[in-house]
Order: sequence, then structure tokens, then C-alpha cells
Amino acid sequence: MDPTRSLRRFRKAFLGERGSVFNALDPLYLLAYILCYPVLRVNLNAYEAAIIRQNIRKHRAVFWITLFGGSLAWYGVSISPKGNMGEIVAAMLAPSVVTGTAWFAISFGGVQEKLLKAAIDLTKWMFAAFMLSLVTMAIAIMQVVSWPVSLVVWSIIALVIFSAITYDNVDSLKIGLDDALRRHSLTMLYKLHTDGISTVDNDDDLQQRKATFSEGNDNRSDLSGK
Repeated sequence: MDPTRSLRRFRKAFLGERGSVFNALDPLYLLAYILCYPVLRVNLNAYEAAIIRQNIRKHRAVFWITLFGGSLAWYGVSISPKGNMGEIVAAMLAPSVVTGTAWFAISFGGVQEKLLKAAIDLTKWMFAAFMLSLVTMAIAIMQVVSWPVSLVVWSIIALVIFSAITYDNVDSLKIGLDDALRRHSLTMLYKLHTDGISTVDNDDDLQQRKATFSEGNDNRSDLSGK
């Protein structure tokens, strides 16, 4: 794809969706939009695009929280003895592991559509805790390693942030999936029941029906052979 055409398409999309003047002047809103654009540029319907826009605002808020909290962390770490850097990193490991694991383990598919706002608020604070933990660890590590190692550390964190945001956007499009599957399954079971068709209740019943089905196929094969 032509890079110039892609850039024009991105600029047109951003200018069309930036909303208020505050968003247009907010550099962290632009950053959140850039990170969410790979999903937003896909052919989404209006409801799906609205969910991604909510995620853009959510990540913008997290970036501001991280900027403010990271500034405090930078100052606090800079005036701390270098011998305490290991303790700072160890203290940040627990929240980063817990929130990071939950971030990739919990799915929007199990959340009902009416709870979408609550789910977005929950993931906002979870992601903020995850980001602050990572940034604080990176700042502490920078105090005791050379600049090439610091560059690698920040590159890793940037990749983690991008993958976490992309995963969040893709997963958020599954909102209400489990509930929809449950409703459709209940509808199908009701139809089978009204049509007089029984369903499988346990594994033994399933195996018995498989055996019956196999015997029926064998009998049909014998008849066709004759």
C-alpha cells in the first residue's frame, strides 16, 4: 500500500473523528488514536466503531494518568539510593503481573452489553495500574544500567503497550458474545423440545447415540452393497 495514501487516509479519519477542539489539541489523544487505528480502519459497523472510540478515550485517560504518575515516580526514584532500585522493581512486579495476567485472561465476551460502560471503566483502572507498574520499573532499571539496556527496556515496554491496546480493542468487539450464544442455545433447545427431539444429557448418552449412528451407517452401507 502506498505510504502517502495511507497517511492521507489516516489524517482524514482522524480529522473526522477527533470530536472537540480539546481532542484535536491533546497529543495523548492523538497517540491513543494512532494505537487504536489498526482496528478502527477495518470495515466496522457503527456500533463496533463506537466501542473503539470509547477505548480511544479510555486509553487517552490512562496515558495522562501514566504521565503524571510516571513524573512523580521519576522524581522519587532519582532521589532514592541506587541500592534501593532492586526493591522498587520487586515491589512493582506483583501489580504488573496480576494486572497484566488479568488483562489478557479476562474477555469482554463474558460481559453483557448493558454492562459495557462498567467493563470499560474497570479495564481503564486495570490498565492504568499495569502501565504505572511498568513505567516505574523501567525508571528504576534505568538508574543502574547503561543506556543501550535502557533503550531495549523501553522498546519492550512500547511493544507490550501496543499489543495490550490492540488486544483490548479486538476483544472488546466480542462484548455480549457469551450472552448471545446462551440465548441462541436456549432458543434452539426450546425448538428441539417442541419438535419432540431429545437432546444429549450426559457423556454416556452421547456415546450411545454415536454408536447408534455408526450402526445405522453400517446397515445402510450393507444394504447399498447388496
